[in-house]
Amino acid sequence: MNSHVEVPIQAPSPQPRPLKRHHTARYYVHRVKESLTTRISKLVCAIFLSIIFFVGIITFILWLSLRPHRPRFHIRGFSIPGLAQQNGFENAQVNFNVTARNANLNIGVFYDAMDVTLYYQDLGIGRTSLLFPFYQEPKNTTVLAGVLSGASLTVTNQRWAQFLADRSRGTVIFRLEVSSTIRFKVSKWNSRHHKMHANCAVGVGPDGLILASYKDKRWLASVVIWLSLIPKSPIFTITNVYIPALDSQNSTLHRNNVVDNTSVICNLSISNPNKGIGIYYDNIHATSYYSDAVLGAKSILGFYQGHKKTLVFDLLINSGKEFWRGINSSENIELRVVLDTTVQYNYKIFKWKTKRHRMDFDAHMKLGPGGRILESKRQEYKPTSHNLKQNGN
Repeated sequence: MNSHVEVPIQAPSPQPRPLKRHHTARYYVHRVKESLTTRISKLVCAIFLSIIFFVGIITFILWLSLRPHRPRFHIRGFSIPGLAQQNGFENAQVNFNVTARNANLNIGVFYDAMDVTLYYQDLGIGRTSLLFPFYQEPKNTTVLAGVLSGASLTVTNQRWAQFLADRSRGTVIFRLEVSSTIRFKVSKWNSRHHKMHANCAVGVGPDGLILASYKDKRWLASVVIWLSLIPKSPIFTITNVYIPALDSQNSTLHRNNVVDNTSVICNLSISNPNKGIGIYYDNIHATSYYSDAVLGAKSILGFYQGHKKTLVFDLLINSGKEFWRGINSSENIELRVVLDTTVQYNYKIFKWKTKRHRMDFDAHMKLGPGGRILESKRQEYKPTSHNLKQNGN
């Protein structure tokens, strides 16, 4: 007897066929409109970007062709005749000859009043004005010659002695700076005003004539569009000095005796010439000297000075009583005041402070029999600046 075993087999169910959509004419019209809109948008964008690209290329080419070049300055001659003479200090005079070259092909240059300043060890020792405002044609050279002497040249006996000391070593180094305000002229269009500075180191030999290595040297010139970002050093002005111990009308003064009031009284003015830049001062240390002897020292606590502001301080520097014994109050004496501090410049717009800079000021003054400064005009002193490493600020 045969037995049959039936195994159930499940056949796969047929997959439903996707329904075929029948699009209407309106659908196809909409698709065509979208396609046309996309294509037109892409075409407009491509045309717009192409126009910007070609305008940029044309602008760049025009900028290269019309971009003004800075005037070029060269030192042709420089001499100090008195340097080679025995009594040269009495007839101190500086002669210089500089050329200004406009190398532009189609651009002229308008110069406002031009000033020439002579520096020795970064201290201004002479200043004069050259030419009235003038216009310089393209591809043209102008000769700038002048003389510094008399009132335009401020050289003391001590400074002349430094010249002679450098002369004995073979070379005396100066720095000549030309400054002006210029405008560029292209056809009938004039640019706005730009400050211009050009300076060059000049070395003279023992004969007082410019050394060959410095002659015809090209200056470092800069048309200062960005110069306003470079801070100017503060200006220290000693307006008055008084030593009561040297005042013959002072009842406390006794010849060859210890006097009671031996203080040195100084009136100090500090000006910030910067616009938009404040100055943070650390403690200012003031030290007074007579010859090489220290009279005394005084400190001014650190402070902040706003832009274009001037502050006035009264310094009372006390010295030892024994020092003034034996000084003849009827004779002139030379007093030296040294100031040193560190400063940080604060850019108000950017809310940013620079790193610290150390500044040293050295002032020499002559005092008369009354213990007061002889010079009636104010004595301004430019600092010697040194960069310091950042100290956590």
